[in-house]
Amino acid sequence: MVNVTVENLGPCKKLMRVEVDAPAVDAALEEITHDFQKQVRLPGFRPGKAPRHLVVKAYAPQIDDEAKRKLVSEGYRQAIADQQLRVVGQPDIEEIQFARGQPFQFAVTLETAPEFELPEYKGLPVKRPMSVVTEDDMERALNVLREQRATESDEILAVAAHAGAAVELHAYDAVRRLRHARRERLGSNRGGERRHSERGEESAVEAQQILRCAQDDT
Repeated sequence: MVNVTVENLGPCKKLMRVEVDAPAVDAALEEITHDFQKQVRLPGFRPGKAPRHLVVKAYAPQIDDEAKRKLVSEGYRQAIADQQLRVVGQPDIEEIQFARGQPFQFAVTLETAPEFELPEYKGLPVKRPMSVVTEDDMERALNVLREQRATESDEILAVAAHAGAAVELHAYDAVRRLRHARRERLGSNRGGERRHSERGEESAVEAQQILRCAQDDT
């Protein structure tokens, strides 16, 4: 059970006091103590087998801290939900009172989103500004387009010139090899010159490959 009171410190600043009843405090302490009892190691006892009163005696401060953190977290969330507050930023939490068997009290200073009523806005007249395009505006726009097109044309011509030079080189090499192949084929017509004929066939194949590469580059 959580009791909450809220005090306005400003338009968007509030002081919230939260009180958690004693049964909830005892339940939280019992839960945390049980968790410690399962985990801690005490001399003479196996893990998880130490008596409860020895665990409480040895770890009372740690158990209290864990219980307070649990109570603050759960109590704060419940108080915010009950009061329907829209919190902005990090709250400032201050402990007021904590003891076994007694209610736990803490205070929270927090910033909230502003509250206001939205006025009627539908049907309000609105003036739409009209833009007037002058002759100077049109001339500036055309100049920008001309400069862009000129730059693109220069780049295209440069690429084309480079590609054309490569194609021309391939074509020249292909023609030279074809002429050489024809001469070697003619020489192969004479008896005993089979070796020249084979070289002529190889040169012809290489020339055809070069021509195909030149066509692919175009």
